Amino acid sequence: MNELMENLENGVPPIQLCLHMRDFQAGKSIASNIIDEGIMGSRKIIVVVSQHFIDSAWCRFEFELAQSRFMMERSANIIIIILEDVEERKTKKVLGLHKHLKKNT
Repeated sequence: MNELMENLENGVPPIQLCLHMRDFQAGKSIASNIIDEGIMGSRKIIVVVSQHFIDSAWCRFEFELAQSRFMMERSANIIIIILEDVEERKTKKVLGLHKHLKKNT
């Protein structure tokens, strides 16, 4: 994951990422940081599909917020990177992810 982040931020063109360990404001709730710094402060959302993503309630929350934002704005600015294979039945656990993967992979 660190290699992926480094490649994206140092690539040509460089992609500015919102990373919780660096960009979230201390003292602000996690949910508020996700909404303000992550979802609303981004033009595009990159979703890195991994077992950790599937198992993380916060990752699923972020993905659902991203879907809601971009559906309301009628834009398709969610980029999905499949970092590792995840069982199809587990992708169904994440609202809408299974559809995105079926449609776009």
